[in-house]
Amino acid sequence: MDAQMWLLLAPLILVQLGLLFFSLRDLLLRRPRGALVWGLVICLISLIGPLLYWLFGRREPDGPRDSDA
Repeated sequence: MDAQMWLLLAPLILVQLGLLFFSLRDLLLRRPRGALVWGLVICLISLIGPLLYWLFGRREPDGPRDSDA
């Protein structure tokens, strides 16, 4: 691969790594229902997985958690 190809791919790689990092961080902090499945989606479906999590996986839980009481 020559330098020009790397310059074209670098922004896409950085966006992918950023989405992966922030999605997994958010998932670990929030611990929603189905966290294991969302973790697999985020890690295994490149670029689309983290976007799906941010669009559909971050919905608020229905009621209070045990740790909130």
